[in-house]
Order: sequence, then C-alpha cells, then structure tokens
Amino acid sequence: MTRTPRPLPPLLSARPFHVHEAFAHDITPSRLRAADLEQPFPGVRVAKTLPATLENWCRACSLALPDNAAFSHLTAAQLWHIPLPRRYEQTLPLHVTTPNEQRPLRLSQVSGHRGRSALATHSIRGLPVCSPVDTWLGLARWLTCDELVAAADYLICDPLAEVAATIVPGHRRPLATQDQLAQAVADGSRMIGIRQLRAALPLIRPGVESPRETQLRLMMLRAGLPEPEINTAVFDSAGRLLGVLDLFLRAFRVGIEYEGAHHRGPEQFAADLRRYERFTASGILVVRIDAPAMRDDGAEAVARITDALLSRGWRPN
Repeated sequence: MTRTPRPLPPLLSARPFHVHEAFAHDITPSRLRAADLEQPFPGVRVAKTLPATLENWCRACSLALPDNAAFSHLTAAQLWHIPLPRRYEQTLPLHVTTPNEQRPLRLSQVSGHRGRSALATHSIRGLPVCSPVDTWLGLARWLTCDELVAAADYLICDPLAEVAATIVPGHRRPLATQDQLAQAVADGSRMIGIRQLRAALPLIRPGVESPRETQLRLMMLRAGLPEPEINTAVFDSAGRLLGVLDLFLRAFRVGIEYEGAHHRGPEQFAADLRRYERFTASGILVVRIDAPAMRDDGAEAVARITDALLSRGWRPN
C-alpha cells in the first residue's frame, strides 16, 4: 500500500521552492522524491496542487537562474501585461535572457537568449524581468508591424496617465515613452526585426486603451480615411461633458466606438445607450463597431465608417 506523503510546511506547499530551502525545514531527500511533487527545473520542487500559471512557472524557473538572467521576450510581455496575439499567449517555453558574454541558458521548457552585456532589468513581484523597452524590441521577431504598434500603444498609454495615477488609485502608469522607444530602435540597427520596429514607430499614438482601438485606427489609415483623435472627451456647446469616444473625427462630427464583450452587460448597455443619446442630440454620429465587423481586414468596419463620413461631407482625396 502506498503511504501518503507527510504534509509539507504551508510555506513550501504554496509556492515553488529549492531543495536547499526544504533541507532547512528538515525535509528529507526521500520526501522530495514523493509523487505529489514535480521537478520542473534542477533543484526545484513544486507541489502538484499548485496551479500551472505563468507566474508560478516563472517562480520555479527563477530558483534555477543565474543572478544576471531575466525573463524576456514573450514571457516578459505577459508579465508586463503587454497585449499579445492569441497565438503567443501560451505559458511555455519561458524566455530567459542572459548577458551577451554568457552562453544562452539551456533548461527544459526554457528558450535561452543572449542580450546586452548589462541587461536593464526590473522586478515584477520579485521576478527579474527585462525592461519594457527591451521587451518591446524583443517582440519584433514574432509580431507583425500592427501588433508591435498595439504593444507600444499599451506601453506609452496616455502622457497624462502618470499624473492621473497619483490621483486615481489603480490608474495604469505608462511603462515607456515614445522617445525611449525611438532611441532604442535607433541604437539597435542590427537587431532582429529592425524593419518592423522602424515601420511601427511613426504609427504609435498615446491615449489608446485597447489593441482593438489600435487595430481599427490602422485599418482606417490604410483605407485612406482621416486620422481620428483617440479617447477624446467630447463636450456640448454649453461645455457639458457628453462622454468619451474611442475615436473621434471632429471635423465631421463622427465618433467611432469599439464594443467588446464588456458592453453587453445590462448596466454597461444602459450607460452606453444614454451616452449615445447625448451624442446624437448634439449632432454627433456614432458608428458602433463589434468584433465581426473587424474580420476580413476590417472591410465591414471601414465601409460603415466611410459611409458615415460621406454622409457628413467628407470626400476622398
């Protein structure tokens, strides 16, 4: 009959741990070989009951990393919450970068890379992670130009966000500036994906709140439509706030709203209805775009926005 392993101390069962830490808690080598523990990396143990999240995998891997290594590329992007295409949202392999003078790390479930001699690293909940700028540069080997723009839009967010973050609890701070991204591209003429990065730079805009907003704006520009203002607070003639529009073509009084899943809830639906009524009463035509309209390179979305602009006097050049 198989014996039930002796329970681990709560501190060790709640997170990955190194065998040296286990020995300090008087855990025996035979207990560390029990079937309820996994051995994902050399010298590391993880209770099988622990969820296999990206952060837990990173915590386990960090116990086997040299001091000067950092999570990078797609893994760093997820830790920074940079938006990625669904095809790259998988947890494994973990991407880890070591300084250029060292050989890339070779571990199971890890993709090793070599970076600059002095990596610019940050700590995210105790994990060593490459800087937001270096992370964005590293994504160029996988992402399209549009996807790089969406990632950069997330990093720079709104120039006023730094001020707002000191006033509104939980408000997201910018992780980089456009100047920092531009300088990094200028300094990295021989890096992988440099053409994609150079093409993305002039398309980056502050104030974007979602990848769909970036995608829709780029679709409009490619179709020859005017460039919209982004997340603009709109007021009526008396100075009263009507609401904020995702995209706004002020000269033609046309607003564009992308409606994701969160707009379907009853409270949000009611709030949206009141907001759209205020816009209509002030002479603003709002084009509401959903996910199906974005298919086929946004043909339907672009057609609906074009029709709205034509009805307001816009003419193609």
